[in-house]
Amino acid sequence: LKEQNEEELKKEMQQRYDDIRQLIAKKDTAAFRQLIQEREDLLGTVYYYSEAEKENRIKDLLTVIMSEEFDIAPYPQEAQLLYFAEGKMVTLVDPVNREGVIRLVNRKDPKDIVSLEFRFHRKKPGQKLSVI
Repeated sequence: LKEQNEEELKKEMQQRYDDIRQLIAKKDTAAFRQLIQEREDLLGTVYYYSEAEKENRIKDLLTVIMSEEFDIAPYPQEAQLLYFAEGKMVTLVDPVNREGVIRLVNRKDPKDIVSLEFRFHRKKPGQKLSVI
């Protein structure tokens, strides 16, 4: 990914994040779960989570997304690409705090912020970016 034109990659990343924001705004937990399932399966393997622990991780995240207490904050003014795995994975972060660009802010307590970071990769050249 690092060899790809940065502006084109950033535009593609922005589109993927827009898709995720729409899922969250619609509270489409089935589609959101499908989006993150591969990542969660990999994390479960790496950290030796039990099936119950894996399911609880996903349920906790879906609970926040379904909550009426949280609103999606606007994107930061300037998001920047951040590469991982020798340029094979990429994410968008807020350059101020290096957190994910999708943030859910609690209406009752604006200091309660859930920052969601998604790392993307291409399984094969030319394929659409997918969450990993």
